[in-house]
Order: sequence, then structure tokens, then C-alpha cells
Amino acid sequence: GVKLSTQDLETIIYKMLNVSAIKDVINGGIYKEAFRPSNSGKIDICVNALTLTRDNPQIGIANVNIYVQDKKQTMNNVENYVPDSILIKSITDTVVNTIDSSLDLPEFQNISFFILNQKTYKNQDNEIKEHFQNLQVQFLITHN
Repeated sequence: GVKLSTQDLETIIYKMLNVSAIKDVINGGIYKEAFRPSNSGKIDICVNALTLTRDNPQIGIANVNIYVQDKKQTMNNVENYVPDSILIKSITDTVVNTIDSSLDLPEFQNISFFILNQKTYKNQDNEIKEHFQNLQVQFLITHN
């Protein structure tokens, strides 16, 4: 059988996420190979496959990062930038539910997944104040 590459895995995740359920809740783009426009300032999702085994089933691990701009809050007369936790959580839930429901499609019926890890980080690489939710997702792809 044909074995998938890490690029194929990224394309699969991209296809799962490039749907109106996701596009309705982000104002930016969905990107592969961990690319993201510099100082995007938008809510973006970046997909980056880390590993993919060659056996059957193939086991792949990918990062799905959801970038959300910080909220400005005034505390003690000082402006602070804080993570928009409510928005981060709601978009993350939508991403997980969308991957989950896409497994019902014939195209993806040989795939299963679970979330290995989930954590919010401050984005240091950027002038724009924002955080990103990192989902580490394991995929199992069975070849007949």
C-alpha cells in the first residue's frame, strides 16, 4: 500500500479544518508546515506534522496551533494584555469537534485521533501581543 508522508498528514488535517465551521470562527487563515504570515494580527491556525511512522497503521503526531490576539485590560490604571481565554477555548473546542466529525466522511474513515496534550503559550516571535493554543494530536491511519 501507499504510505503517507508528513506532508500528506498536514494536507489531511488542513482538509478537515478548511470548512465553514472553522472559517466562521477565525478571521485569518489555515496554514501548513508551521508557516504563518509575520505579524498576522489575525486568528490563524497552523498545522505542523512532527512524526509519522511507516508501518500499518501509520501513527502520526501533529501540532495544531491556534493563534488568538490578546485582550487589552486596564488594571490599576495600567493597560495590560491578557490572553483571550474564552475565545481560545471556544475555537479550540470547535477545532477538536470538527476533526472528530470529519472522521465520519468516507475520505477519512480509516483515521482515528486523540489529543495527547493541550496548552496555551504566549507568542514570543511576534510584535503583536497574542497567545496560541497548542494541540498535540496523534492520528492513526489504517491502510487496507
